[in-house]
Amino acid sequence: LKYLLTEAQVDIIPISTCNRHDWYAGMVKDNMICAGSGKGGIDGCQGDSGGPLACYIPDLTRYYLVGISSFGYGCGRPRLPGVYLQTGFYRRWIQTKFSRLGSGGHIE
Repeated sequence: LKYLLTEAQVDIIPISTCNRHDWYAGMVKDNMICAGSGKGGIDGCQGDSGGPLACYIPDLTRYYLVGISSFGYGCGRPRLPGVYLQTGFYRRWIQTKFSRLGSGGHIE
């Protein structure tokens, strides 16, 4: 079995859309992000949990980690995009952990 790191361009889907009865029916909470395609075909898959969801900011010429892959149903299914933990929701907690390491790390 060959493992290959891949990437895909996905759309951020509003939580209100993801929580519709024919999508995730209220399972997506405020600390989560839906990303993929409502039509299906573009998504994470089994084994991707813990992987990054990054957004590129052209003005700053850098990527920002905005989510960590959490769950989904199947791979690339219509109305069932990937669901990610929203890292910004936990920014203070993450910054506290970095500070305790004494590494001088900073989170923007």
